[in-house]
Amino acid sequence: MGGLFGSEGGPDRVQQLMALYRDALRTAPGNGGPAPRAALMTAGYCHEDPRVVAERGTELVAWYIEQQRERARLVWRDYDPATVPPDYQGYYARDQRLAGGPYPGEPTPQEVREEGTKFCVGTPSDCIRFLELYEALGVEEAILLCAVGPAQHEEVLHTLRLFGEHVIPHFQAKEPRAAVA
Repeated sequence: MGGLFGSEGGPDRVQQLMALYRDALRTAPGNGGPAPRAALMTAGYCHEDPRVVAERGTELVAWYIEQQRERARLVWRDYDPATVPPDYQGYYARDQRLAGGPYPGEPTPQEVREEGTKFCVGTPSDCIRFLELYEALGVEEAILLCAVGPAQHEEVLHTLRLFGEHVIPHFQAKEPRAAVA
């Protein structure tokens, strides 16, 4: 069974969740199963011009963050807090905090994008660095959400083209080649 982790919490949170996942696999009955598999889901936008990334990438990050807040508001909108099951209390508390934001001192969408660790948004080189960060944690696959919110069809196609021309070949070059008989 594989683990799917969202990047919006950053690499430290992904590492914590991966440790829980691996521990659960290790202690599961019949733990002689397949090796752990880890995938990352992340919002993505790629453009070769850093100025375009700074403007449009920040807009898309802002939209994504606000949608996470709106999701948190809606999930618990008509729910009586007294009836939240004990094993959901942590989710409830997290979502209530998220729904009430943004808070003073919280990073702006621009700062989140510039940090480059929570979303795969940037130039091809930036996207490679982002993915290598998570690869070092044990992530083997990435699911890129590039058709998010206000992203235009042409922007999505442009992101996919840049991934096909620059990002994917970078990682393919790192794969060991099978010996030719």
